[in-house]
Amino acid sequence: MKSFLKWMAIILTLVFILFFGIFLIISSLMDSEPIVKDNSYLHLTLSGTILEYEAPDPIEEMLGQSHLNMKKIRDILEKAAVDDRINGTILHINNFSAGFGKLHELHSYIEKYRKSGKKIYAYMETPGVKEYYTATACDSIFIAPSGTLFLMGFNAEVTFYKSFLKMIGVEAEFMQIGKYKNAPDSYIRDTMSPYQKEVLESILNQYFNDLITTISDKRSITEDQVRRLINNESAFTAKEAVSYHFVDKLLFFDDIVQYLKVKGEKTPNRLEATDYARIPASSLNIRNKTRIAVINCTGVIASGSDSDDPFYGKIAGAKTIVNNLKKATKSKSIKAIILRIDSPGGSALASDLIWK
Repeated sequence: MKSFLKWMAIILTLVFILFFGIFLIISSLMDSEPIVKDNSYLHLTLSGTILEYEAPDPIEEMLGQSHLNMKKIRDILEKAAVDDRINGTILHINNFSAGFGKLHELHSYIEKYRKSGKKIYAYMETPGVKEYYTATACDSIFIAPSGTLFLMGFNAEVTFYKSFLKMIGVEAEFMQIGKYKNAPDSYIRDTMSPYQKEVLESILNQYFNDLITTISDKRSITEDQVRRLINNESAFTAKEAVSYHFVDKLLFFDDIVQYLKVKGEKTPNRLEATDYARIPASSLNIRNKTRIAVINCTGVIASGSDSDDPFYGKIAGAKTIVNNLKKATKSKSIKAIILRIDSPGGSALASDLIWK
């Protein structure tokens, strides 16, 4: 028995040493900064769902599988704007998902970056409305020669469950206050109420008018022309996109690099944005003095701590947010707090606790 316990202790010790060693290796890799060569360009890819913020994952970082989020994109472009080693940026936009609040913010990041005098070019293959809207903030827009531009406008759909519930013997009951509080309508109606239709039409018109004015302003096309093309054609071949001035030129991705080449220099070195994200802002002499705390409220607002739910997705826990607010308030080094809210809503009680 003593021999067994002895060997068990040895094995557990070896396992602990192994995991501790792996932890140290991952930590050292995480702490090490990527090498940024002179005459480099930034390759920034927007693909998939662009989240507001997500906690760093050491394993994904080590394997080079880290994802970009709004915070990282903001930091990357702010650093690249003042980094003399970066000549410019290629924004590779490929089927990404984000709300219009994020699209407006991406626009502002790109426009701020352009004030540095550095070029940022957008490259796309089969862009839709969101991809193209983001690209309009760049200096030039390039599309693959065999690509297609889809500007389909906007629509909204609502699914109603009242008849289905009736088939299984269920009748939904809600306490509803106000004619515009239409969240329960999907369960107590078979068709859209005039108030819900009014709200949706207002939102869609706002999005559409913003799309029209943005394209018109950034691409120097009249609003009437943009509106006519979207309403009558909607899909454009790469050549048509150029002829209508939606796009500047037909190019493959590798050909764009030549536009970032500095006279007398070799072809610039490619630097992935996910790697550049690990460069500390302090190394570029920005954000060295005043501290501003950024507290994220991401997901459905609920009581308890932040978590991930299989049905609701990300949960913004009131307990976590309140604790973060209290810590930031008590910190002498923090001069201000920004509360960034990316949420569809949630518990009134949890929201009230955060508000207090």
